[in-house]
Amino acid sequence: MAWETGTATNHRDVLAKLAVFAVAQGWGVVRSLTPADGEHELWLQSGGESGKETIFVGFRTESDPANDRFNVALRCSPMFSEGALFHEMPNSSSNKYIYLWKNTIPYYFVVNKDRIIVIAQVSTKSHACYLGKLRQYCSLGHWPRQVVVFGESDIASGRWSNEGGDYSTFQNIIPRANAVLWVDNTYLNVARNYPRQGGFPALDGKPINSSNDRWMIQMFAIHNEHGALGEFQGCFYLSGRDVATWQRLTSPDNSREYVILQNIYRAGFIDYMAVELA
Repeated sequence: MAWETGTATNHRDVLAKLAVFAVAQGWGVVRSLTPADGEHELWLQSGGESGKETIFVGFRTESDPANDRFNVALRCSPMFSEGALFHEMPNSSSNKYIYLWKNTIPYYFVVNKDRIIVIAQVSTKSHACYLGKLRQYCSLGHWPRQVVVFGESDIASGRWSNEGGDYSTFQNIIPRANAVLWVDNTYLNVARNYPRQGGFPALDGKPINSSNDRWMIQMFAIHNEHGALGEFQGCFYLSGRDVATWQRLTSPDNSREYVILQNIYRAGFIDYMAVELA
C-alpha cells in the first residue's frame, strides 16, 4: 500500500490529484476528461495485486452551483468501453456518491493495486469511499471478476452537509450505497459490516492498558444471504474514546500508522474507524 495526504482546491482537483497518485501506485488511466467549463471524469484500471485481474473504477464530478452541490459519482466495472458514457459503462454498477464541495478539501489517498480509498474533510464532516476489490477468503479464480464500490449514498441530490440515515460511510453500511459484483455477474448490495453492525461487546473498545493501546478490529463486508464477502483492506474499527477525526495513531511497536475518521458527522463512541497508512 501507499498513501498521500494534501489539500485539493475543490472536488475536481481531488480527481486530478488522485489520477497522479494512483498511476504512481500501478494503476492506469483509461479515461481522463477535464474540460475547463464542464464535469471532470476519471476511469482507472488495475490488474490487482495478482496482476491477473481486471478492475475498473470510475469517478465523475456532478456540479450544481445553484444548490451548492459539488459531488463525485462513483462506479466500478470489470470492463471498459471507450465509447460508453459514464452512466452507461458496460456491466458497471449504478452511481454511488461521495459528497464534496467547491472549496479546499484536505484529503488522504490510500492505494494499492487492489483498491483505492479516498478520505476527505469537508468543513466539519469526514467523508470516505472504497473502490476496487475486497480481500477475499478464497483463491484467485474461485470468485471471478470481483469489483466493488462503497460510497456514502446513492442520492444524486445530496450534498456534503446532509445528515441522517440516508448518508453513511462504509463504516456503518447503507445497502444502497454500495455494489459488489457477484459470481452470477449481477451486483449485490452489502447489508452490514463487522464489527460495527454486529452489536458485539467488543465495540466498547476501552484502552487495553495504561499506555492507552487500543483494540483495532478488522472490518469486513457481510451479505445477509451469502455471509462474509471479504475484508476492507487496511480498514479497522476502533472506539471513539479519546480519539479525534484526522488524528494519527501508531501501533504499540511503532511499525504501523493509522489515520482516524468519524462517520461523516457522527461522533459517538461507535462512530470511528482507522485506515492504515502504509
